[in-house]
Amino acid sequence: MPQSTPLGLGALLLALGHSHPTSPHQAWVSDVRDLALTKELVCGPATGSWATIPDGNRVAVWHSLPYGEPPVGEKRWRAPQAAACWEGDFDARSWKQGGYCVQSHLPVSGTEDCLYLHVHVPEGVANGSAAEKVPVLVYIHGGGLMDGGGQFEHVDPFVSHAGPDGVIVVTINYRLNIFGWLVVEELSQENGGTSGNYGLLDQQLALRWVKANAAAFGGDPARVTVAGQSSGGTSIFALLGSPASVGLFEAAIAL
Repeated sequence: MPQSTPLGLGALLLALGHSHPTSPHQAWVSDVRDLALTKELVCGPATGSWATIPDGNRVAVWHSLPYGEPPVGEKRWRAPQAAACWEGDFDARSWKQGGYCVQSHLPVSGTEDCLYLHVHVPEGVANGSAAEKVPVLVYIHGGGLMDGGGQFEHVDPFVSHAGPDGVIVVTINYRLNIFGWLVVEELSQENGGTSGNYGLLDQQLALRWVKANAAAFGGDPARVTVAGQSSGGTSIFALLGSPASVGLFEAAIAL
């Protein structure tokens, strides 16, 4: 099983605090196309963009990459399914508008079609000048398992560790509130005796995606650390305790 271990980021995670984000952050998104940022992923080519983050470093970003099928209709309150592959070049240069999971606060925002992740790569790694594959850090957002997302502005300090020569940082969405954690007898009967772990299953599917695609971005799939604060930290403990997590990450930070 993975071990819970520090990665020198404890102070950073504490600095993120426990606030509930209310709007997606788009201040540093670039629309400049660069063919060097087209990477061949398991499901096909995907093109990202350069962005300058608040600390002044430049990173390459792939926004809103799908890791799971939209959990709607018959797929609602079920284990997530891997996203279907695309045809042609996937344009990951900007956020999917509203592509974060349904939030609990009013007015209601977000969408059930929300199983996306965002990849932030140090400049030297993205342009191929890094001497070796770099570690990958997967951040699970907080928000009481009710709110939040991988594209909200509270992840900015965290993403700063992507540059200039740090780690690849992946932020993810996962189902929240009633869509992610509903426990009722009828669902338990349909799902082999359990229900209510859909958000956790989303996180595990996202980690499988990261393991499969890390090398394409210059990451080392053998050095994946998962980290989270607040309810994201609670998710870390759940991941550590789940047999289905074996092999998905090598280290964990929970705050």
